[in-house]
Amino acid sequence: MRKLSSTSWRGKTTTLY
Repeated sequence: MRKLSSTSWRGKTTTLY
């Protein structure tokens, strides 16, 4: 999954994931 850096996604924090 491509998301923004340090954005909460589905209850977890993703950093450049």
